[in-house]
Parts: sequence; structure tokens; C-alpha cells
Amino acid sequence: MTDPGTTIADELSDITEFELLTLLANEFGDGGLAINVVDTRKDAPAQLILTIAMPPGAPGAVINTYFMPGVRDPSAIEHFVTLAYEVAPGNEAVVATTVCFVNTLLPMTGFEYSIDDQVMVFRHTHAVSLYPLDPSIIASGLSMVHADVANFAPVLGNVAATGDADASFAAAQAIVD
Repeated sequence: MTDPGTTIADELSDITEFELLTLLANEFGDGGLAINVVDTRKDAPAQLILTIAMPPGAPGAVINTYFMPGVRDPSAIEHFVTLAYEVAPGNEAVVATTVCFVNTLLPMTGFEYSIDDQVMVFRHTHAVSLYPLDPSIIASGLSMVHADVANFAPVLGNVAATGDADASFAAAQAIVD
């Protein structure tokens, strides 16, 4: 029974991020979405993990969604995907340029490329209210990240392997058109 002097916000402040993510996963599961939850491990926050349905021939990818540690009022949630593409030597600059071009085509940008680390990722962070926590806010972010990565990551993988910016630009534009 709830104490009449407390609010929902007071009650939710005692719920861990893992418990919040589990509630979301259950909600998504009721809608038919297969999603896993992992609890906090060492320096990694609790996470929702969703496998992305990638096109044939593309490496697999997963979306890791988590509350940003230490960010409150409002909380922030991040969707993070590591892209398993190797950049051929000499293609670094064209990959960086293509990442920028692809981001201009998206309503929710997030592709990044680190020349120093030779890593491509998709990362998008946004504020989210916990009081109330609306599952549709998380679901819409997951949906957009899923679509962006499934559609555009193979374009970036192609330019990483071939260095052919013209073909990659045309392929990216064709997805949007």
C-alpha cells in the first residue's frame, strides 16, 4: 500500500535501472519484440539488447540501450551499436566523409567513425522522463536506430572495404529516395 504522502516519483526513485529496463523489456515482449536485459557489470550499465535484422551478407549487429550513468533530471538514454566493418588501409578519409554524408540523410543521426581506433558505431542519446516512463519513447528510438543501421550500415561497410565513395553516396541516396 502506498503512503498517501508519497508520489509515484518517490516510489520510482527506489527502482534500479535494471528493474526499469526489465519493465520495458516485458512491455516490448507483450508486443512480440524479442529483447534481452542484462544487469550492471563492473563499469557497464544495465542494458536492453535487441538484435538487428540485417540484410543478407551484412554482419550481425545489436542495439545496446541503457540509461547514461550519472545523468539525472532528466535522465538520458543511449542507443549504441558497434558496426563490425574493417576499414581497408587508405579508405579512412572516404569512410569519414561517407559517415558525414549518411548522417545528413537521417532524421536521427548517430553514425560515427574513429580514424584512430578504426571503429564505426551508431550512437544516439536523448533525454527521457522517468515520471512517467513512456515505453513508446524508448520504442521509437529503438525503431529508428534499427532502421538506420539495417539500411545504412551496409553502405558504410561497402565504402570501408572498397573506398568507392561515388557508389556509396548513390546507394545511400537511393535508400532515401
